[in-house]
Amino acid sequence: MTILFSSFAIRGLDVSQFNGTIDWSKVTEEKCDFVIIRAGLGRVKDAKFTANWAGAKAAPGVARSPYWYLDYYSNHNKASGAYGLSDEAWGTEQGDNCWSYYKHDSADAGIVFCDIESASPSVAPAISKVWTRTQAIAKAMLIRMDERNGKFNGIYCSLDLVNKFDDWFKDRPLWVAWYNEKQTLESVLAAVRKAGWRGPVVIWQYASHGDINGDGAGDGKTFGAAYDTMDLNAMFGAAAWKVVWGVEIEEPVIEDPIVVVPEEPVTGEFESYQVTIPVLNLRTQPVVADSTLIGKLFAGNPLRISQTYLYGDYVWGRLLGQGWWCCLGEGGAVYAKKV
Repeated sequence: MTILFSSFAIRGLDVSQFNGTIDWSKVTEEKCDFVIIRAGLGRVKDAKFTANWAGAKAAPGVARSPYWYLDYYSNHNKASGAYGLSDEAWGTEQGDNCWSYYKHDSADAGIVFCDIESASPSVAPAISKVWTRTQAIAKAMLIRMDERNGKFNGIYCSLDLVNKFDDWFKDRPLWVAWYNEKQTLESVLAAVRKAGWRGPVVIWQYASHGDINGDGAGDGKTFGAAYDTMDLNAMFGAAAWKVVWGVEIEEPVIEDPIVVVPEEPVTGEFESYQVTIPVLNLRTQPVVADSTLIGKLFAGNPLRISQTYLYGDYVWGRLLGQGWWCCLGEGGAVYAKKV
C-alpha cells in the first residue's frame, strides 16, 4: 500500500542536484508545504543549490531549509586536500562552508539538518565502521552551524542509526528516514522514542519513489523535477513547524474524504465472511481515519457482507442492514475470509 501524499496535513520534499533542474513554478503550497534543499558536502556546494534555493524562495507559500551531507571520510583519505585535518577541524570547516553558501539569503530559512548516512563504498568506509569519528565530525559541524545561524540545528538519519548516537545529540531536532509505508506518524514517533531520542521529532521521510497518489508511478515531474522519483516527507504537526522555522502556525486538519459508493442492495442477500485477524476495525465509511472508527471486531466473528467495494489497495465490506464497513483485506493481505 502506498501512502497518499495528501493524507498528511503538512507535507514536503527534499531535493538536491540528483533531481536535475527543477521548474519551481510548478511547486506551490497546494502541492507541498516545505522543501529541504541540499547545500553541499565537505568543500563542495551542491551543483543545484543556488538555483534551488532561489527557486524555492519564489515558490508561493513554500517554506525552505538547507541540509548538509556530512563528509565523514575526506580528512582520512590521503588523496583528499582535507587529509590530515582533525575530526573537529573538519567538522568545523563543513559548518562554515554550509553557512557561507546561504548566509546572504537566510532570513526565512529554517534550521540546518546534518545528513548522517553511509557514503558510496567507492569513496568511504561504511559509516558503522567509523562511527566514533563520524560523531566527532558531526558534533563539530553542528556546534559551528549553531554559532553561525543562531539556531539549534538538527540531524537527518535512518531509523536504524537513531539508537547509536551519543547522549550529546539526542536533544536535537530529528528528521528520520524510514521507508515503511505501513507506519503512521504516531508509530514512527513511538519507534524513535523507543530508540532513545529525546528531542523533537519533526519530519518523517517515508518514501523515495515519488508516488504521491498511489498509482504506482513516480510523480516527481509534477513538481517540476527532471525525474519521476523524489523523496517524500511528512511533518509532525504545528509544533514541529515551530521547531524548524521558529514561527507559530495553526494545527492543520485533514478532512476525511467522502467516499461515494453505490446504494446498499435491498434484496437482503449477503455473503458470509469470518474475521481472520485478532482485531478488525469497524468504520462508518470505507476510509481509514480516527474519525471513522466506531468499534472493533475480533478473530472468528461472523460477518454478513451485503456488498464489497474496492478503494485503492483496500477491499471493503459493508455489513448487511447496518451501513457499517470493515476492511476485508489490502494489498493481498486477508483480514476476513469468505466462508
